[in-house]
Amino acid sequence: MKSGSKKLSPIIIQLPHSGVQARVRPILRADGSADMTAELQYSNGGKHDWDIRTTRSAKSENEIPIIAAQMAAEISRKYENRLRENAKSAHSDRPYTAALDALDAEQRKSLVPPTRRSAKYIQQSLSELRIFLGILDTYGLDIEEEDLDAVVEARRKLADANKNAIRDPETTTVTVNASIKTFNALYPALRAAQPNCHLPELHLPLLLGGRGAKREQVKVLPDETLTMFAAVLWRMVGYGLTLGAALMLTGMARTAEACAPKFKHFLIFDDYAVFGVLYQSNGKLVPVDVLKTSSAYRLIVLPKFGRDLIVAAKANLESQGFSQSEIHELPVVSTPDDPRAMAAPNELSAFVRELLTLLGCDEGFWNSVEQMVEREPDIDGFGHINRDPSAYVLRRNGCTQYVNRCGMPPNLVDALMGHKLVDDPTNWSAYVRMPDSWPEIAAAQERWVLDPEHSAHPGIRAVPLSGQIDLQLPMASEVAFTAAEDGWYLFAFEAPEANDAVTVTLPHPGASVELPAITLRSEEYPTIIGSVPPATIFPRTKKKAATLNLDALLKGGTRP
Repeated sequence: MKSGSKKLSPIIIQLPHSGVQARVRPILRADGSADMTAELQYSNGGKHDWDIRTTRSAKSENEIPIIAAQMAAEISRKYENRLRENAKSAHSDRPYTAALDALDAEQRKSLVPPTRRSAKYIQQSLSELRIFLGILDTYGLDIEEEDLDAVVEARRKLADANKNAIRDPETTTVTVNASIKTFNALYPALRAAQPNCHLPELHLPLLLGGRGAKREQVKVLPDETLTMFAAVLWRMVGYGLTLGAALMLTGMARTAEACAPKFKHFLIFDDYAVFGVLYQSNGKLVPVDVLKTSSAYRLIVLPKFGRDLIVAAKANLESQGFSQSEIHELPVVSTPDDPRAMAAPNELSAFVRELLTLLGCDEGFWNSVEQMVEREPDIDGFGHINRDPSAYVLRRNGCTQYVNRCGMPPNLVDALMGHKLVDDPTNWSAYVRMPDSWPEIAAAQERWVLDPEHSAHPGIRAVPLSGQIDLQLPMASEVAFTAAEDGWYLFAFEAPEANDAVTVTLPHPGASVELPAITLRSEEYPTIIGSVPPATIFPRTKKKAATLNLDALLKGGTRP
């Protein structure tokens, strides 16, 4: 030991894996810094059979606990990698199916969601899972994100090769997508049931297209398509038509409504934005007076994703030399060549259609949309039929997301869409007009995550804990917390249904939790599917979006 150095007491940090911990030994030097060594050991303090260690330095004694936690996390990763290597060697030829086969009948049954546990659906779901696991076996545990499209393609070829299959692309697409959804529902449960198999986190992308699309495909777009759509909009901040697409995507605005407002019509808050709806007729602005007063127009609430795009667009205009007062009077949706000129609704409609086509919505998809427009038209509060296919797709998709993913009452979503409400005892139209309601609406919208960097979802943006606080958070399926200092915190959770499980994840090494008895109480609530999609979706789709050639979308103007 160097002169002036001092050994400090070892720091023991329990790892997330059972039976092991990290032992961190700091040596304080004369200048106040510290040399630190960490190694893996058994929880009883004995030396582990595997020599896993790491070294780091701390700038000061106060930094030692922080560096120790980082070293424990590194030891944990190295230990996890070693376990994964062992798992690979044990079943190198079929690691995925071996994980399923190691479960008994009751354990396999528990992988299936409760809503699908009839005898027929259990057998069908496990069969679909096994098909995909067999395909994944050929890639092994080191499968890359880039391989997932090939996995889906292999499943499609199996469907085509089925001697009993109907050789029709539309039917194949529907069949394979149903299989993918089943896999994405069951596979996380398999990973949780077999932690020692160290299966990688996977979420397979859906197919889109074929010769035509079913009604459900017209009404809701796959997460992969939506996240790519969102990523492209961020690539095109500063392009005149971009915000119009954002208002249609997150605000369910019609094209004439998206093209009408100026920046002065928007109220910008920390996590959302609100604007009163107008529409554009022959270049003139006309209020949408559905609410039968001259001052209270239909309102659209935009979640943080839409709000952030507006703020970014204003900053872009300011960088071009426009003053705040000038930006105030500029149209939100402008022609590509002139930010002072309002874009026409048909120009925005063509832009959105070309963007969706670029993302995989082919000619057959649009043929199905046009048929749906005739069968189930979009009728506004005045009884006018909107026949714009682009608006139809994004409005129906938004409606589906907000009702089924976000758990918003259908009549509330209808009020936000500008539909005429025949039976509305709750008076959602009045609710939407109340400023106190706007943050509640925006919080519900956040259950649909398009981009984690522009989201207020409580599962993404951690809630800080300090002192004695009582938080009433919007109902959500995931909530993250962060603590500035060590301490004891008491949480009370209320779940929609009595059989809903509460899972507590502690990513910080050394943290612990005590779970008291949970009181179960059944209530009638709307289904909420507001969990954040697997984190792997966003970098994958952003990477794809970054490689898209946008030249066909850009009609003059500044190239983003």
